[in-house]
Amino acid sequence: MNDARRGDVRRVLKYDANKLSWMYVGLGVAACATSLLLAQAGAERSKPLAWIFLVLGLAWTGFWLVRTIHPGKPLLELSPAGLRMRIIGATEFLIPWHDIEAIETIDVTVTHRGLPVTYEDVTAVVVRRGFYSKHVHVDSAFLRGPGWSATFIPSGDRMKIALHHGILSVKRPALHRAVVERWEAFRDAKRPDAPAG
Repeated sequence: MNDARRGDVRRVLKYDANKLSWMYVGLGVAACATSLLLAQAGAERSKPLAWIFLVLGLAWTGFWLVRTIHPGKPLLELSPAGLRMRIIGATEFLIPWHDIEAIETIDVTVTHRGLPVTYEDVTAVVVRRGFYSKHVHVDSAFLRGPGWSATFIPSGDRMKIALHHGILSVKRPALHRAVVERWEAFRDAKRPDAPAG
């Protein structure tokens, strides 16, 4: 690999979740509008509940608006050390490149409100189930949340970890290329069983 290419793969790439944040802002605005309509047109005894939902909707919208303007730590970070992921409110972990066994493009199908939803052409890294259990898994079903199964997909004694470009600030081809280039450049570095020299 030439020096220019090596320099490029050594650059740390960070991807935030602005797409996801804007989606949540939109949901909050919709919830606020619905609450206002219910407060104005609903039965007298349902109005206090509508106002409570309005306040919750405003808090939700405000929280995600602030996160959109000031995103904080990125959800995904690619560096020579590995692939770092942050699941908001649940966990943060680093997968060293030598612990990734393969990189695949997969379709992820999950059930959303009783209907199947498929995310196509998602880049996924494959790790051993033992690595996932030790470094990634969160015991709390509440913290894992409903989206966990769309990101962590069991496959025999392996686990596929989906990198959903749809919520990140990057297009699918650019993300896939960045992951593959860094894996190919660094997967043999500091590998415990790599021969010396």
